[in-house]
Amino acid sequence: MTQTTKRLLLFALICLPTLTPAMSQSINLQFKAIDTENNSYPIDSIEIFDMSQGWTTMLYAPDTTLTIDLGQNTIGSVVQGRLSVSDAYPNPSNNTVFTDIFVKRNTTATLTLHASDGKILKQSQLQLQNGTNTVEIQPGQSGLLNLTVAIDGEQRSIRFVSSLNGGCCSMRKVAHTGRTTKGSAAGNFSTNDILRVTAYVTFKGRPLENTLVIDYLDDNRDVVFSFPISYTAPTVATSDVSEITMVSAKAGGTVSDDGGKPVTARGVCYSTMAAPTISDPITSDGEGSGEFVSFLDNLTPGTSYLVRAYAVNSRGVGYGETKIFTTPLSDDGSPDDGVLPGLFSVSDSQQVHFSQGNLQFTTLESHLTATSEIESGTWRFAAAQYQYIGAGNEAIGIDHNGWIDLFGWGTSGWNSGANEFQPWTSSTANDDYVPGGSILNGLDGATANADWGVYNAIHNGGNQPGRWRTLTSGEWQYLLDSTNEHRAGKISQATISDATATYAGLLLLPDSFELPDGCGYTAGFANGYTTNQYTLEQWEAMQQAGAVFLVAAGRRNGTEVAHINARAMYWSSSPNDEYSAMSIFIVNGAMQTDAAEQRHIGYSVRLVRDASE
Repeated sequence: MTQTTKRLLLFALICLPTLTPAMSQSINLQFKAIDTENNSYPIDSIEIFDMSQGWTTMLYAPDTTLTIDLGQNTIGSVVQGRLSVSDAYPNPSNNTVFTDIFVKRNTTATLTLHASDGKILKQSQLQLQNGTNTVEIQPGQSGLLNLTVAIDGEQRSIRFVSSLNGGCCSMRKVAHTGRTTKGSAAGNFSTNDILRVTAYVTFKGRPLENTLVIDYLDDNRDVVFSFPISYTAPTVATSDVSEITMVSAKAGGTVSDDGGKPVTARGVCYSTMAAPTISDPITSDGEGSGEFVSFLDNLTPGTSYLVRAYAVNSRGVGYGETKIFTTPLSDDGSPDDGVLPGLFSVSDSQQVHFSQGNLQFTTLESHLTATSEIESGTWRFAAAQYQYIGAGNEAIGIDHNGWIDLFGWGTSGWNSGANEFQPWTSSTANDDYVPGGSILNGLDGATANADWGVYNAIHNGGNQPGRWRTLTSGEWQYLLDSTNEHRAGKISQATISDATATYAGLLLLPDSFELPDGCGYTAGFANGYTTNQYTLEQWEAMQQAGAVFLVAAGRRNGTEVAHINARAMYWSSSPNDEYSAMSIFIVNGAMQTDAAEQRHIGYSVRLVRDASE
């Protein structure tokens, strides 16, 4: 009497022991898969073809032992076994196939469904009762499939075709047993039978190329398959940054692949200068694969950070993509981010605020432009007025994802019609740059899009285009003229020192200024850059009172950077002639406010905002 139909619906990975009791005149071949480091890996399936006998069989995981009785035909041992499996019979209306499993006692069987390449699709344990048990199988995919039933080391298999649009049909039954002999032979097995053996292995969730071995049936021994399994650094993705405050943020990532070796450390690394590595500040957020959350603290307000996830194994460090975020100057999300408090006269009727630092650019991510388009790259102001990139500008180019801050004239990214208009360009031909008039007027005389601050949204400067601009040459000259009533005694040179470095530059005081306690000030350039010397604490007090510092960030010619921390050179928006533009030029002890420079030279850019805005 047929027992209640069993459903093969729930599958779990079951490891079965391989039992190979000693037999007279038998040979045991144990199949193993190893990698280039001699580590063992599980085999999904093994296809064995005795070329001398024309006999074939398949072994399925975890069965990796072939036992052959020499000089015997193996059909009798199968028929007399305790387990038999009928041919599959289909249900044409569903993706379902049935088979009858006969056992001689109540027992537990392991059912394993394999694809044609030997990959395990499903596996489960099933309680069988003495007699015939009808089992319903729902493959869930089309193609040639194998179902293996195993009890107490004895195995039987059926092979069938599944069609998702109309049932299944039986192909043939493959009788074999894991305890004694496997398969049915065309003749008697003997030593020196030539075997062709193919192993199928899955690594990192994908099938590897099959490995073939030609061997002889001659002794009890191991048959080893060598797979060129390569271990790599982990694969990790960076999460979007959220919960950003003036001094903190939430980040994280997901380790999707451990590279074949255990992940021993993971987290995020972050920097204000270039694509971060684990040599920069990091978080430590556990081990292993999967998702993790990172919390950044002690950040600087009004600063753009680059952050990316990392994961470490014995093969190296894997990094995720780089994300950019900016801490606000105030937690109320004020649109005036990036604006310094001091007011500076640039004409008899116009005052401006300076930005918090020099303009910087990276090719990472994207930004909004004045033409309402999204373009690649991110613009920001340096976190501090004395900060500069320096030699990092030598890596300038479309593929460089670090920050740069020395730009050819008019390289806002707006297509001005010039050959070179991108901020990362390094051409040394002046006629490649914006020709003719002021970058405030542009080629058509009606647009200011060649101006960096007009065309681009500055990430930590309000993040909207059109909020900033570059001073004209006349405005620079007015600002730096100590003889006019607004600017008399408000210009000098200075140094700012932190724990690691001293920064030289031009010091500008606002039109109205009150010297903070503990700080000194001497106008003019009598002692060059050392005329005024400030500690970082003193400088912070000066800045809060409205002072501006134009740092000596050097200059770039092509990809060569020189005069770092020795010369301060800043573009104006005004042309000089077709191939040069007006600028200011500061060296130790001297300054020129009406200097002209070739347009291809990389100078610093310091943007302003009109006080009337």
